[in-house]
Amino acid sequence: MASIGRVLLNIFLITFAFHGKNDSATQDGGACGRYLVANSGSFASPNFPHQYPSNAQCTWYIRVGINQRIMLNFTELHMEVSPRCSHDYIIIYDGPSINSALIATTCTGSNNIFVSSSSSMTVYFRSDSNETRRGFSAYYYSLPSHHSEGASCGGYLVDDSGSFASPNYPQQYPINSQCTWYIRVGINQRIKLNITDLQMVTGASCKFNHVEIYNGPSMNSALIAKICSESERIFISSSNSMTVHFTTDFSLSNQGFSANYNSMSHGATCGGYLVGHSETFASPNYPHQYPNNAQCAWYIRVDSNQCIRLDITEIQAAKKTLLRRQLLNPNCYLPCL
Repeated sequence: MASIGRVLLNIFLITFAFHGKNDSATQDGGACGRYLVANSGSFASPNFPHQYPSNAQCTWYIRVGINQRIMLNFTELHMEVSPRCSHDYIIIYDGPSINSALIATTCTGSNNIFVSSSSSMTVYFRSDSNETRRGFSAYYYSLPSHHSEGASCGGYLVDDSGSFASPNYPQQYPINSQCTWYIRVGINQRIKLNITDLQMVTGASCKFNHVEIYNGPSMNSALIAKICSESERIFISSSNSMTVHFTTDFSLSNQGFSANYNSMSHGATCGGYLVGHSETFASPNYPHQYPNNAQCAWYIRVDSNQCIRLDITEIQAAKKTLLRRQLLNPNCYLPCL
């Protein structure tokens, strides 16, 4: 009889610190709507980062160049939450006016990504006469309508799957390069990044030429890995965003790297990197049967002054199934209670 493999684990940090962002006004000072015609920019609710007024109605009309699309990211979003966002809300339209096709209505969450199908997007904000909150801040960038990142130096990748490579790949990359790729997929998705080829000039600690993978929307996010030679090839984010940064120095160069990525749902992965304050993960296909011949490794990283508590909340496996745990920081003597 086939056994049902159910391994669900919780990781709790005993000591941790939260670092909040400093409040600061956006470039437009929190104006109530306007036309935005640059290829990139930012805007915010009235009075941001302070409370927005009651009964506000603001519309931002975003226009970029022909044959471009618009990627909109809400970096902060603190509004009165209600069923179906019926009180205070933001509506994003896929076109030049509020009569265009609806992309989404939102009133909660942050780092939400929305992409237009053309060179125009309209954002409408409304508040009612009741409670007010801090509001929102957002930024946007233009994207080519049809593009390949294969030979470019960085860019925004917003499809559910895609590929990219170092400049000039498979030829030698240029010296003194700094390239950053920002990967975004759908809400409630994760990103699986596969480095398919890696040929770089190596050095101690990958100091001079390297690829850095960050677990979030920017280079300020937690670092997953810094690589320059044969090592782990697959990296998995804990959210719907990942940032990849490529650096070369002024001396020798090599063939570089190529990579592809795809989105995947939470709880269905076979291994990955976990760098948050607390996370859950499970065997592939949980709570259904795990596949035969599976080998999965989860790499849990915390700060050097922290330790990890690992709780196995459920396990149903065949007798020959091996579950191995290894403490990553054996010098950590903090009481994990």
